[in-house]
Amino acid sequence: MHIQSSLLPQWKWFVDYANVGNRIWLAWDDNAIDVHILDLGEQFIHCRVTNRADNEIAIITVVYGASEVSGRRALWNSLQTLATQCTDVPWLVGGDFNAVRKINEVCGNSGDIRIAMEDFNNSIQEAGLLPMPMQGEWYTWHNCSTSTRSLWKRLDRILINDRWLARFPTSSYHSLTPRTSDHSPLVLVGDSQHHNNRGMFRFDNYLTLSPDFIPSVQNIWQHEVIGVPMYAVTRKLKALKPVFRQQRRNKGDLSHNVQLAKGFLEELQINDENGSTHAEPEEVIHEFVSYYQNLLGGNRRQTLVDITYLRPWARHIITNEEARQLCLPFTSEDVKNAVFDISEDKAPGPDGYSSGFFKAAWPVVGTEVTRAVLNFFTTGKLLKQVNSTLLALIPKAAFIPGRSIGDNILLAQELFTGYNQTRLPPRCALKVDIRKAYDTVEWDFLVATLQLFGFPPTFTRWIEECISTTSFSVGLNGNPHGFFDGTRGLRQGDPLSPFLFVLVMEVLHIGYLPLIEQDMQFTYHWKCELARVFQLGFADDLLLFCRADLDSVRVLKVGLDRFAEWSGLRLNIQKSHIIISRSAHERKGQLLIALGISGGTSPDEAIIKEVEKRLRRFLWKGTSMTGYAKVAWEDVWKPIGQGGLGIKDIDAMNRALMTKKLCDVIRCDRTSILVEWLQLGRLHNNSIWTVDEKSGSWGWRKHFVYTALSNQWWSVILEMGGTSFCGRIHGITWAP
Repeated sequence: MHIQSSLLPQWKWFVDYANVGNRIWLAWDDNAIDVHILDLGEQFIHCRVTNRADNEIAIITVVYGASEVSGRRALWNSLQTLATQCTDVPWLVGGDFNAVRKINEVCGNSGDIRIAMEDFNNSIQEAGLLPMPMQGEWYTWHNCSTSTRSLWKRLDRILINDRWLARFPTSSYHSLTPRTSDHSPLVLVGDSQHHNNRGMFRFDNYLTLSPDFIPSVQNIWQHEVIGVPMYAVTRKLKALKPVFRQQRRNKGDLSHNVQLAKGFLEELQINDENGSTHAEPEEVIHEFVSYYQNLLGGNRRQTLVDITYLRPWARHIITNEEARQLCLPFTSEDVKNAVFDISEDKAPGPDGYSSGFFKAAWPVVGTEVTRAVLNFFTTGKLLKQVNSTLLALIPKAAFIPGRSIGDNILLAQELFTGYNQTRLPPRCALKVDIRKAYDTVEWDFLVATLQLFGFPPTFTRWIEECISTTSFSVGLNGNPHGFFDGTRGLRQGDPLSPFLFVLVMEVLHIGYLPLIEQDMQFTYHWKCELARVFQLGFADDLLLFCRADLDSVRVLKVGLDRFAEWSGLRLNIQKSHIIISRSAHERKGQLLIALGISGGTSPDEAIIKEVEKRLRRFLWKGTSMTGYAKVAWEDVWKPIGQGGLGIKDIDAMNRALMTKKLCDVIRCDRTSILVEWLQLGRLHNNSIWTVDEKSGSWGWRKHFVYTALSNQWWSVILEMGGTSFCGRIHGITWAP
C-alpha cells in the first residue's frame, strides 16, 4: 500500500491478493473512469471500464501468462470463454502473455517453441482477436544477459476484437524502452489527428434503404444549375455528399471507421529513385505523386505514327456494316441498361458514388444523367471532373470471342515439351514482360491502332476524348493526393481499357508478319511453321518462339524495338528472359548478348498440389502457422448447401476444362490457336480418335486419358453446336 500511495496517491487500485504473488495490479483515475471487476483468474483480471464523461463502455482484460506451456493453456481457455461474453462490446486484451506468435519475435536460443506458438495462435483465432497496431521496440523482454545466452522476446502485446476496431479505428500502442524492469512498458494511444481527417467520400449502399434517401435526393436535385448537362449532374452529386456524410454519421459510420483502421494498420514508407527511404507522411505522399506524375504526366508526344501499311496483315478489319452499328444513336433505354448492368458492389469512381446509388435514385436522377451521357455522344466532349481517376491496380483481362488464355497455356506447354532433350532441333522462347504496360501506351499510337483496324472516325474521336481528358490523383490511406493531367496511358478502371490494350498488343503480332516474310533468315520454332505460331499473349506478358539461332532472335529483337518506338511499351529487362533448349546450349551466350537479357528456365510442373497447399495454409493457419485442419479437405470442395465451403476442386475443374478442350479438338474448331496447331502439328488433320501417338506434353497425354474416359459416358451425339464430327463412341466408329 505504501508503494501505491507513493506512485499515484489520488488514483484507485485493485490487487488480487487471493492469488499467490499478486501478479497483476490495476490503477485508475476514478474521476475519469469507473472500473468494475467482472472476473478473476490466476493469470488475468477481466473488468468493465466506463467513461464517466459519456458513459461509453469497454471491456479490458489484463493478462500475465504463466511461464510454462501447460500452465498457459488455462489462460487460453479463459480467453476463449470471455470472448463469448464480449461479442457486442469493444474488448481489449493486453499484458505479458509469456508467449510469442512467430519465430521472428525471438532473438537468441529459446529452444523448441512450436507447440507454445501453436497454442497461442489457436487461442487468438478462437477468441476472434486481432493485433492492435504497434510502434516502438519490437522485442519487449530481455533476460538482461550480456553473454552469448542473451535472449530477446516479444512477450508483451495488446489484442482487440472487431468491435474495438470499429469503435476506435486509429488506436495503437507504443512499446517503450525498458528502464528498471526487464519488460517494455506498453502505452495505449489514440491519434486524434486521424479522426479529423474525413477521407474520401464513399456512398454506402445501405443508405438507399433509409426512408430519408429519396426525399434527400429530391431536395438537392430540384435546384437548377446553369451549364451543360454533365456539369449540372456533377454539381448536384457534389451537393449531396454532405447530406450522406451526415446520415452515415447518424448510423455509426462503421464502414468508414473500418476503412480508416485498415489505412493505419501499418506505417507507410517508400524508397525514392536514389534509394533514400522516406517514412514521414508528407514525404511518402510527395514521392508517390512525383513518381506517377513523371510516369503519366509530362508533355504529350506530338509525333504521328503511321502503321496503315500493316493493314494487309491484319486478321480482321471493321466492315462497313460494323462501322455503321458502332455509330448508331444511343437511346435513353441504352443508358439505363448500361447503368443497371453495373453491380452494386463494384468499386465506385473518385466521386464516391456506386451504381447502387444511381439505381435506387433513378426515378429522380435518371433524366438528367441520361441527358448528360447522350450529350457526350452528340458533342464528343467530356468534362475533366467526370474523367478523373484514382491510381489503383485494374484487371488486365478482356474476353475476346474465339480466344482463350487456356489455349495459350496449353499450347505453350506443348511447345516447351522436349526442351531438356538434345536430339530435337534447337529452339528458344523469349519471355517478355512489358514495363508499366497500361501506363505507358502513347495516345497517338492508340488512335493509329483504331484507324488501322478500320474503326470509324466518330468512334475513334469518342475513344480519344475518353483517354485524353483524364486526370489523376494518388490514393493513400483513404485520401486523394495530387491532381495532374495525363499525357499517356490507358485510364485505370475504364472497362474499355483491357479491350484497347488487346488491340495495341495485336499490332505487335501484325508488325512481325512482314518482318518474318521479308527476312528469309527467320526460322520458325519447331512444329510452328504450318500454323505460323510465334507469339502467345498473357495480358502484358508475352512468349515469343523461334529457332535458336542469331538471325531468328534478331528478328524478334527488331520487332520489339520498333513496337517500343511506336507504342511507348518497352521491354522490362529485369523481368524478361530467354529460355533455350538443351540442344542449343552452346549458342546460349550469343543469344543472350544479342537480346541483352538474362537466361531462364521453363515453367515448372506440379502446380495443382502447390495451389492446394496454399489454399490449405490460407484457410486453416496462415503462412507462419502449423497444425491440423478442422475440416476434411474433401468436404471443403462440397457446395455450401451440402456443408462445404463451395471452393472448387482444382483437379476436378482441371478435368472438366481438359474435356471441354477435347470437345474443341473433336469439332476441329479452327478459330482456336491450340486446335489449329494440334491439327497441323500433331494430328496432321486426322481425328483424335484414330491417333495413337501418346508422347508429348502432359496436356497432350491427358487428352488421351480423357478420350478413354469419354468413351464410357458419351452419348451418341453426332452434332455439337451444329458442327458434325466423326469419332468413336462406345466402340463404334461414327461419321457425319
